[in-house]
Formats: sequence, structure tokens, C-alpha cells
Amino acid sequence: MTEKNDNIIQIARKLGLMLGLFYIIRFICIPLSMTYPGLSVLYALMFVSAPFLYGYLTMIVREKKLNGNLSFKQGFLFLFNMIFCGTLLEALAQFIYFRFIDGGMLTKWYITNLTEFENQVGTDAYIEQMKEYVNTLSSLSAIDITMTMFTNSIIWTFIFSALIAVILRKNNN
Repeated sequence: MTEKNDNIIQIARKLGLMLGLFYIIRFICIPLSMTYPGLSVLYALMFVSAPFLYGYLTMIVREKKLNGNLSFKQGFLFLFNMIFCGTLLEALAQFIYFRFIDGGMLTKWYITNLTEFENQVGTDAYIEQMKEYVNTLSSLSAIDITMTMFTNSIIWTFIFSALIAVILRKNNN
């Protein structure tokens, strides 16, 4: 059983690296959508499709490597390791972007868009709250922004890992 779990973890880490590339492409869509607005649709599609990708990869491993048997524990460990490895790679790319490339460009873009939206719609409590959030975001360092996003991703990793592991568990015995 332990050997099988070790093998699953190795597969999860390899798939996590590919998932990390998926996350990086998704993250690149955010700043590029400032210039090419159509990329925001691609970002949204990639964001929504991620849990289905997790499930699909887990089903492939369950059927091809585990002979159709997957306990909750195995599924949770596989999913958590896979998503965690991908998230680590994404966090590295986010840090590099915010530390060396961005220079506050993303927050300036958000403030400009919020101001334009406010001029069209009028002052709203929600818009003021968003402006405060963006101003707070602009005062954070690259590591603070990255760690905030990484922590958020880890919370969602626990949730998705548990839900998908429950849905895909299967015992053929």
C-alpha cells in the first residue's frame, strides 16, 4: 500500500509541474488582458475549467495506474500534491512578475478602470471599497502579494482535493 501511495505521489508531482505551466499561462492572461481584452475570456475559461482538469487527471490515474480503485485518502493525497506542486510553480512565476516586471502597472490599470467606471455609473460604496483594496494592494511588496495569492490557492486546494476525492473514490473489490 505504501509503495502504491509513493508511486501516486510521484505521478502527482509530475502532473503538478504540467498543471503549474497551465497556471502560469492562466496568470499571464491577466496582465496581457490590459492590451488584449479577449484574453480575459481565456483566463475565465481556464479558471473555470481547472477543477474539471483535476478530476480528469485523477480519473486517468485511477483507471490506468490503480486498476479502477481509488480510496478517499489516495485521491486526496494525489490531488493535494498535484495542485500544490502546480501552485508552487505558479507562485514562483507570480513573484518574478511582481518583483521584476510589473512595477505597479497592474494596480494602475485597475485604478484607471475603476475611475472610468465610476465616471460612467457614479460613486458607489462598492467602487470606493474596490479603490481602497487596490490602493492597499499597491502598497504591498512582491512577496506579500505572492504569499497572499499562494495562501488563497492552498485554501482552495484543500477544498477541491476533498470534494473531488469524494466524488471520484471507487472500490471495485
